[in-house]
Amino acid sequence: MCLSTNNLIFDSLIDNVSSISITRVRFPITYYNVSAKNNILEIENSSGNKTSAELTKQNYSATELVTELQTKLSTNASSVGTFTPVYNAKTGKFSIGCSSDFKILKNECSKFLGYNDTTPLSTVHVADNMSNLSPEPVYIQTDLQLDTELAGQLSNIVYEVSGDVSFGSILYDNEKPSERIELMKKKNVSNLKFTLVDGDGDEIENNGIDYSMTVSLFYQTKE
Repeated sequence: MCLSTNNLIFDSLIDNVSSISITRVRFPITYYNVSAKNNILEIENSSGNKTSAELTKQNYSATELVTELQTKLSTNASSVGTFTPVYNAKTGKFSIGCSSDFKILKNECSKFLGYNDTTPLSTVHVADNMSNLSPEPVYIQTDLQLDTELAGQLSNIVYEVSGDVSFGSILYDNEKPSERIELMKKKNVSNLKFTLVDGDGDEIENNGIDYSMTVSLFYQTKE
């Protein structure tokens, strides 16, 4: 099965489906590390005025991200001061300096850059954590109500896409043994919907590139 619309429609109704399994996954890593979820960096000057820098949605290396931050902060936040973003390859951390005091406000972009919380007023802010620019794990979620939960927060997950991969590569998983996941209760199924989500349950855009997998439904025949 090759998925581009994320919907699988069967020719006829399948009665009493009790479990599902996913095998033989071919998944291209074409989702960006900077997307609509985390591309807005918000800052505040010493007077309490807020402004933001919108990063272009794409995949970045550390060097490319520094350049993008420099460009967008200079364009959109020049009233605050002159900004100097830096990436320290030895620590794996970003820092952002400015000619005047400012805050970095807590959001998904600042989290991605390694900041835990809204920073205090200062001319230099070094990230608390390393920034992971590598592709994060992706989960394939179904609209079936499954009797399983991932990491205590994600529900109805049929497969985790993970491995030693990089942007633009293709993950092949032909070796993973079939694992049957039970439904909360038996259901008659005429179609299935699959959604790609991240660890927070937010939908991921794979930028129009298809992925494929084998879907097996297990059902109880009528006596």
